[in-house]
Amino acid sequence: MGHILLFALGAYFASKWIKRIKNLSYFKQVFLVTGLTILIGGVIEIVQPAFNRQCNINDIIFDIYGSLMFYAFFAYQRFRIKKKWRLSFQFFVFLLLINAGVPFIKFVVDEAAAKRNFPVLSDFETVLEKERWSSSSDLSIDNNFICRGKSLKARLLPAEYSSVSLDYFPSDWRGFKFLRCSLFNTRPEKIKINIRIHDNHHNKNGFEYKDRYNGVFYLKHGWNDIQINLDDILCAPLNRKMDISQIDSVLFFISKLKQPLVLYFDDIMLVKDEERTKAYLNIKCQNNEKPYF
Repeated sequence: MGHILLFALGAYFASKWIKRIKNLSYFKQVFLVTGLTILIGGVIEIVQPAFNRQCNINDIIFDIYGSLMFYAFFAYQRFRIKKKWRLSFQFFVFLLLINAGVPFIKFVVDEAAAKRNFPVLSDFETVLEKERWSSSSDLSIDNNFICRGKSLKARLLPAEYSSVSLDYFPSDWRGFKFLRCSLFNTRPEKIKINIRIHDNHHNKNGFEYKDRYNGVFYLKHGWNDIQINLDDILCAPLNRKMDISQIDSVLFFISKLKQPLVLYFDDIMLVKDEERTKAYLNIKCQNNEKPYF
């Protein structure tokens, strides 16, 4: 949303201070400033990797929305065109802003749910939790495993690295002893899965293998409860301590997968008290209700 506000201000200053733009007709200003927005926004995205940030085409789209929002609702020149054209243009831009705002609203709602349910990082009992995850394959919320309530179904396809990643969660893990998660292996044989965890500093250190936590686990058929000591995560980087207050990503992956594989993920949580964690899982298993820690 910051892109929209920033480029709305940019359009305002361009229409007010740049004479060549100021003297143009209303729609010529709209087209010219929109073109400049695409150019400037594109350059900003191209240089993002140099600052350890990702290039994102959606940011350019939001830049355009910002410029259009200014001209549709705030530019004084809008009164120089016929009312029917002005209202049509405003309605069009309003629809664009609604389209931009829906993901933002979803994010705010899920952010509130994540903070409310913490130290549960994800257990898929709320409708928006899938958006916290990304994968190289298909993801869906599934309720076939009644004892666990809802779970995340991941259909992994053959690849060098077939992965599922928890990307959005409360990042301050201080004060907890373990990271706990449950995975269901649908195959009859054991499979090897890797779990990679890193903090924000890892991104600045070039994503070095020895600068993060790398764990290997073997999943039998059925549910597997994995528990990782946070001290192991803390001491995993070679030349420093992991910043437990700024954990950035939890990645599950399988190397050199030969055949499609379906895995289920559930109950990713931080643990202080083993007994309270067991009580949580028992209640969820019996009546599928979410207790609070």
